[in-house]
Amino acid sequence: MKRTMAFFLALLFLLASTPVAAAAMPEEIESTQIRTVEISSTDEFLEFAEQCGRDVYSKDVVFVLTADIDLSAADFHGVPYFCGSFLGNGHRILGLHITGDGSRQGLFRRVAEGAVIRDLNVNGTVTPGGTREFVGGLVGINAGRIVQCSFTGSVAGLSYVGGLAGLNEASAVIDRCSFAGSVSGEHQSGGIAGENTGVISSCVNNGSINAEAIVPQSETHFDLAVLSEDDFLDLANIGGIAGNNDGILSSCRNTGTVGYKNTGYNVGGVAGKSSGFVTGCENSAAVSGRRDVGGIVGQLVPNVRWDFSNDKLEALSGQLGSLNYLIHKASQHTKDNTGTLAAELSRMNDFTAGAITELEQLMRSYESNDRRIIDSFHIDASTGEVSVDPIDLAGLNTGGLTAALSDIHAESSILAEILHSSFDDLTEDMTKIVQQMSGTLGSMFSLLSSSSGGELYERRDLSAEESYEHDMGAVDRCINYGEISAENNAGGAVGTIGFEISFDMEDTLDASRLLTADVSQILFAVVRDCKSYCEVRTKNDHVGCVIGSMDLGAAVDCVGIGAASAQSGDYVGGIAGRSLGAIRGCWARTVLSGGKYVGGIAGLGGDLDACYCWTHIESAAEYAGAVAGWSDGVVTNNFYVESSPAGIDNVSLSGMTDPISEDELLAIEAVPNDFNQLLVRFVCGDETIETLTVPFGGSVDELPTVENDGARYWKWDDFSRDHIYHSMVVEGKYYAPGTTLSSGEEIPQFLVEGVFYEGQALTVAAYPAEETEDLLGAYTLFVDGYDGALTVHMLSEDSGRLYLVGDHGTSGTISYQSDGKYLVFQLPNGASFLYVRSTQMEDHSVYGIATAGFAAVLILVLILLRRKKKRVTVPGDKQNSETGKNA
Repeated sequence: MKRTMAFFLALLFLLASTPVAAAAMPEEIESTQIRTVEISSTDEFLEFAEQCGRDVYSKDVVFVLTADIDLSAADFHGVPYFCGSFLGNGHRILGLHITGDGSRQGLFRRVAEGAVIRDLNVNGTVTPGGTREFVGGLVGINAGRIVQCSFTGSVAGLSYVGGLAGLNEASAVIDRCSFAGSVSGEHQSGGIAGENTGVISSCVNNGSINAEAIVPQSETHFDLAVLSEDDFLDLANIGGIAGNNDGILSSCRNTGTVGYKNTGYNVGGVAGKSSGFVTGCENSAAVSGRRDVGGIVGQLVPNVRWDFSNDKLEALSGQLGSLNYLIHKASQHTKDNTGTLAAELSRMNDFTAGAITELEQLMRSYESNDRRIIDSFHIDASTGEVSVDPIDLAGLNTGGLTAALSDIHAESSILAEILHSSFDDLTEDMTKIVQQMSGTLGSMFSLLSSSSGGELYERRDLSAEESYEHDMGAVDRCINYGEISAENNAGGAVGTIGFEISFDMEDTLDASRLLTADVSQILFAVVRDCKSYCEVRTKNDHVGCVIGSMDLGAAVDCVGIGAASAQSGDYVGGIAGRSLGAIRGCWARTVLSGGKYVGGIAGLGGDLDACYCWTHIESAAEYAGAVAGWSDGVVTNNFYVESSPAGIDNVSLSGMTDPISEDELLAIEAVPNDFNQLLVRFVCGDETIETLTVPFGGSVDELPTVENDGARYWKWDDFSRDHIYHSMVVEGKYYAPGTTLSSGEEIPQFLVEGVFYEGQALTVAAYPAEETEDLLGAYTLFVDGYDGALTVHMLSEDSGRLYLVGDHGTSGTISYQSDGKYLVFQLPNGASFLYVRSTQMEDHSVYGIATAGFAAVLILVLILLRRKKKRVTVPGDKQNSETGKNA
C-alpha cells in the first residue's frame, strides 16, 4: 500500500468517538412518539423505574414530569434502561440515594442511543460499592442526548465516574448541563463525564473533582530495575469536565477545584487526558496533581496517521513468540502450574493477528474516507453549538474489527490481573519480560507505521501548519485562570503533549520516543490561540505558563501571562518548559525561576518563530535566556524586551532573537490587551463588584466590600495580593457567622458565645495574680476584632466565686449559672477575672491578689488589643478600594 494509513485512526474514532445526528427536540418528539405518560408522584416514578427493566416499555414513549419527586424514603436502585424521552419541565428529583454494590449506576443506569432527557434537576448521592464502574449522578452510561439538566450532590466510584454521566458514548450529546458537589474516582473522573467519546457542549462544573485524598482500592507494584514501585499506582485522568476525552468538548466552563496535591496523573481543569477536540473552554479553579497537570488538559495525546505494510508481521510474530516463551517460563517458577499465562498470551496473539487482518480488509475497501468522520462535526463559531452530520455506514462491515479490539481490551485486563497476582518473587524473570515487552511494542508500532516500499518514507508533524476548523488532537481558543501545581510537567493550558503507555505513567520507558522513532507517520497535536493567566509551579521539571512539556506538536498564537517556577528542577518557560515541537506567534510576559534551561518562550526549545516576550528571570543556574535557555531547532524573528540575560543562553543573534524597547513592544498592534496593565476583577455571583487595574508585579491593598445578606457576610477567596503577575477573577461566597469559639482542648476549658466571623479566635491568657491556696484560677479572655460582651462557659467542678479585675484591683463579683460541668457568665471582651474558692476570705484579700498583678495584666491587655491581625469584615464595616500599587 502506497498511501498513509489515515483511515486507521479515523476508523477507531468511528468505533469509539463519533457522535451521530442530534436527537429530536421536544416539539419534534411529540409528533413522532406514539404516546405520552405523565409522572406526578413518587409512586408513579418508582413504577416507571421498575417497568424500564424492559427496553420495550420506554421505546417511543414521552414521559413528562409534572411535579417534584422525593426519593429519600424510597427503595430505589436506578432506572435500569431507558430508550424514550424524559421531559423534566424544570422539576426536581430529590433524595436520590444509591449505595448498593454494582456498576452502571445513576438515576438512570443506561440511556440508549436516540433517547432524550431534558430539563431535569436531581439532588442526591450516588456512591455504590462493589465494582463501581460507570457511575454518574444522572446516568451511568449515556448513548442518548441529555439537555439542560443538573445534578447536585456526591458521586463516587472506581472508574468512569462523572457528575452527570460515567461514560458519554460515541452517539451521545450532553448539552447545557451543570454539576455541583463532589466527584471522587480512581480512573476517568470528571465533573460532567468520567469519559467522553461523544459531544459535551456548553456545560458547567462547579463541583470539586478528586479534591480530597483517595487511597486506591487496589495497587499494582512492580519491583524491577527499569521501573519504580510508584509507576503502577495511582489515580489517572481527572478533569473538571471530563476525565478522558476522545470526542468533543465545546464551550464548557469549570469553576471547581480539580485534583489533590502531589497525587494523580493526567489532571486538567477541563479534561484530564484528551486525544479529541477541546475548543472554547475555560477554567478558573486550582488544578493539582503529580504529573501531567494543565489548566485545560493534563495530557494532550496526538492524533496520528500511519503508513502501513505487511512486511513487519513476521517480526511482530517473532517478538510475540519470544514474549510468550518468557512469560510461559516465568509461570513455571510460580505456583501457577496451570499454564494460564501462556494460554492467555496465546489468546492475545490470536486476537492481535485477527485485528490486523480485519484492518487490512477495511483499508482496502475504504482508503478514500480519511477525514469523513472528523469532517462530520460542525461548530457554530458565534454560538459554539455543536452539530453532527449523519454518517453513512452502508457497506461498512466493522463487526470483525470491533470484536477483535474488544477481545484485546478484555484480554489485557485478564493478563494484568494474572501478572499482578503471580509475579511477587520473579524479579529476574520479570526484568526480561519487560525488556521483551518493550521490543514487542516497538515491533507493533513499527508494523503500524512503516512504509511498504521505502521510497515513501516520511515523518511529518502537521501541528504548526494551517489546520482544519476543528481537529482531533487540538486544544483551541481556551482560557485558564486557575493556579497549577505538580511534581512534574505542569502547564497553564496543557501539562504534556505526548504519547503514553498506561502501565508506565511515570514515562520510564519514554513512550513518545518509542512510538515515534524511525517510523513513517503523520502527527497532529496543537495548542492554538489559548491564553493562560496564572501561576504554575512544579517541584521538579518541566513547567510552562502555557505548556509544561512538548514531545512533539505545536503551540500557535498562544498567550502566557503569569509566573512559572520549578522548585528544585529544570526546564522553565514562558510558553513551554521543554519543547521538541514548534512554537509560533506566541506572546509571553512572565516571571520565571528554576535551575537549568529557563527562557521567556521556552526553557529548552525546538523551532521558535515570530514570538514576543517580556521576561523577568528571578533565578536560573545555567542555560538562561530572554527567549530560550537553549534551542535545537530553527529560530527566526523572535523579539524580547531588552533584559539580562539576552536572547538564547545570554546570546542574541540578529534575525533570530532581537531586543526591542518596552514602548516598541507595546506599540505592536497585536500585543495582548493586558500585556502591560493587569486586571483584577472581583465577582459576586453574576455581578462584577469592581475591576482594579494593577501594574505587572503590583499589589492589591484593599478589597471591595459586599453588603451583608441578612446575618451572612461576604468573604473573598484567598489569593496572593502582593506581586501580581497576571490578570485574575476573584470570587467568594457568603458565610454564616459562627456563634461559638473554643479554647481548643479536646474538652474545652473555655467556650465563648457571640457573633463571630472568619478568622476570629479566642485567646486565653493566664492573669498574673498572687498565688494563694484559695485561688482556683485567674484569666484574661480576648477575641480579636470583636466588640461587646462574651458569654463565657468555663469548665469547673469546684465551688467558688468570680471577681472581675478592674483598673485598680477587683471591681465586684460576677454572677454565674451552672450548666453541667460549666459555669456560664458574662465578661467584657479583653477583661480579666479571678476564680476563688468559696471561704471566709474577705474582699480586701481578693483586692490584694488582684492589685499584685495589675501592672502585668495591663501590659498584657494592651499587647493583645494591639495585635496586628488582618481586619475582619463585619456588618457596617466600610473599606475603600484602590487601584494596585507597585510592589
